[in-house]
Amino acid sequence: MDYEWVYNPTITKACDMCASRTATGKMPACVQACQAWCLYSGEVEELAGKMNGKTRWALYTTVEQ
Repeated sequence: MDYEWVYNPTITKACDMCASRTATGKMPACVQACQAWCLYSGEVEELAGKMNGKTRWALYTTVEQ
């Protein structure tokens, strides 16, 4: 029996992608705290380039208002 666990993080309106942390060159707290190193942060074009189609990825972005 194969076990597969699919988790999609819940992004809320309260999330600002750690603007104060990224402004000083740090990673967002969720990316830094991820022990599996499966969360990434960066420019959308750069992150989309990492999506090679061999694995299942989800790309979350903020919405400018």
